[in-house]
Amino acid sequence: MTDANPLRLLGIREAAQLLGTDKENVLAWINSGVLPCVRVGRRGEPRVSAVMLEAWQRCLGTSQSASQRRPSRRAPGRPSAPLQVIR
Repeated sequence: MTDANPLRLLGIREAAQLLGTDKENVLAWINSGVLPCVRVGRRGEPRVSAVMLEAWQRCLGTSQSASQRRPSRRAPGRPSAPLQVIR
C-alpha cells in the first residue's frame, strides 16, 4: 500500500477496502479513537492518512494486500475488545 504521496488522505470507503472490512467498522474504530483520523471540510468528514493506515495495519499484523484477503464484516486483527457498530 506504500504511496508516493505521504500526505494522501483516504476516505472511509477506500480505507475499508484496503483493510478488507466494511466502512461501518472503519467508522466505529475512528469514533472510538482506535484509528486516528483528521476531519476535513465544513461537515468534518473523517479522513485517514495513508501512512497512518499502513502503520496501523502493521501494528495489528494485517499487512496482506487487499487482493489476498476476502472482504468480511469482521475486522482483521481486532484490538483487545470488539467494537459495536451502531446503525
